[in-house]
Parts: sequence; C-alpha cells; structure tokens
Amino acid sequence: MNYRCFISYDRQDHMLGMRLRTALTSLGHDVMWDGDMQAGVPWRETLEQMISYSHFVVPLVTPNSRHSAWVHEEVGYALGLNLPIISLAVNTEPLQELAGRLQALQFDQNGSGLETALANQDFDAIVGRAGASPTAMRVEVARLPEERPILIARIAKELTDAKRYAVVRKRTRLSAFAMPDRPPSSALWATHYKRPLSEQERRNKWAERRELSRHAREAGCRLILHLDPIDSWDGIGGPSVIVARLQTLRRFFEQMPTEKVKVVFSHEPPHGTLTMLGDYMKAEALAYGDIGFYQTVVTRHAPTVLRSVQDFEDEFADYADNQPDDSVHAISKIDDEITRWS
Repeated sequence: MNYRCFISYDRQDHMLGMRLRTALTSLGHDVMWDGDMQAGVPWRETLEQMISYSHFVVPLVTPNSRHSAWVHEEVGYALGLNLPIISLAVNTEPLQELAGRLQALQFDQNGSGLETALANQDFDAIVGRAGASPTAMRVEVARLPEERPILIARIAKELTDAKRYAVVRKRTRLSAFAMPDRPPSSALWATHYKRPLSEQERRNKWAERRELSRHAREAGCRLILHLDPIDSWDGIGGPSVIVARLQTLRRFFEQMPTEKVKVVFSHEPPHGTLTMLGDYMKAEALAYGDIGFYQTVVTRHAPTVLRSVQDFEDEFADYADNQPDDSVHAISKIDDEITRWS
C-alpha cells in the first residue's frame, strides 16, 4: 500500500534529500518536504500541516542535520503526534531522541544501499502498528452540536486549500448532503429543521455541506445510510422536514457524476454518526440530543484513520453484497422513502 510521508532534512544535504525523495516516490509514496512549499506561505504552519498529514516521517540524519534546530523540531512534532519514524542515519548516529526505535537505518557517507534498504521496509506493518496503538491519537472534540459543522468544515477546507481532495465516507441517517446547498438567507433552510436556526447556525451547516461537496465532486463519496424505523426519526422533525431532506439528498445524487457516488442502505437504527475524509480525518459522535450530536471526536492521526477506513470498507462491502451500490439505485430508494413519508 502507498502512504503519505514527510522528509525532514538539512538544506546542506539537499542532493541526498532529493535522492531520498526519488527513492520513496518510486515506491509509490506521496512524499512531502519543504521543497514543495511556495513563496509567501506561512513556513512553520505549512511544515506542521505536512507532518500531520503523514503516515510516517523520515528524518535524514547527517553530521549537518544533527545540529539543525528545524530537524529536531520537526522530529519532535512528529513524535508528539505519535507518528512512526523511519530514521536514516548517514555517516553518523541516529538522533538521541530516536535512540531505541526499531526503524533506524544506518549508511556510510555515500548513502550506499539506501534505495535497497527502503524497498525492503514493511511499510504496511510500520503504519499498521501505529494505527493499532491506543496512544496513537491526534484528537479534537466538538462538545456541542453547533461546534461540529465548524470543525468538519475547517478541516475539509484546509485540505482543499492544500489541493488534497479526499473521498468522503459517511455512516449516518441522511448525511450532510441532505442539508440545503443554498446560502443561509435561503427560505429552504426553514423547511429542513424542526426548529428555527440562527443565521450563524445556517452559515456553519452550509459551510460543512459546501466543503464536503467539493471533496465528493473531486474524489467521490461512499455512504452507508440508515433508513431506520419511523419512531427513531423524532429528533429530525416531522414528515415535511424528512421529505425536504430526502429531496435535497436526491438532488445531490442526481447532480453528482455516477462514478463518484457509492451508496448502500441499512434499516437498522444508526449507532451515532461517522464522517471521514480519506484517511486524513475521522469525526465520530454517539450521543444524540434534540438539536444534534454532542461530543464529536475528531481524529487526524493518519495511521489510526486508515484503520477506520479499512473497517468502514469492510462494513460497506457486507451491505454491497446484498444490494446495488450505484446512485441510480440510491435515487430509487430515496423516492420510495419520499412516498412513505408524504
């Protein structure tokens, strides 16, 4: 499997860094380093963002980088995020803070055998161990329902700004794609909720819908939708509200390219709600109240999110074994629900 990784190095070792980048790219990995940064971007913030997107980090340790404050800071940041470190020590010892770590490879001053050593690494096992670790978490929490769309929209926009579009995976009732795709001033919002929303609430929900739609249009979406028993829909609203949301969801499916939409349905009550953007972000909440989900836990530790993606795909496949998963079938199912609620 291919992964995202970040190279930490000293500028005096640029040619060796290029060689390392080429080796990792040839293995299929998505390599990030400061050479990708454009003029005018906030340097520290962008480096931290690259590291946070990574499944593993590769410090290039040389006599030069041993004394580089940047390299030590980048490695420290990666360690703080509990990311796997594959240290490459060329003509020197590994960094002291990495002493005792298994993923430490040593080479002579020419870096002889570097490419072969990387090709022999079991990256699946390295990333998999990190995803299984109970301490491997980078977490934010949206305590209240109104904080949830703000957090999800912010992360989604951060990824679109970085041109990193990701598949939208959701396990929920109707999903954010059943929210109006209209500005907050639109009268359509009043038909989608059982209580009046403030302008700020409408603005936040619209931002979530807009940002997730951008990812879905570019990278696709995979949805597990729970069309559960009637008496469990009380928190959403009456029949008119449910029909309005179903119609909005139907329009979303109609407007999306068919190859970008995969949907399966369950008639079991949902246990919370789950949203994932590729393996960059996982947002999950289990506690539902009158106005939405409380205590949404957002994880951005790539190895951990990847493990959740694999679990989601296993669940999706179980449903897809017994039903079509294309948008045409989804629209037909939505039409049946609209008839049932009308």
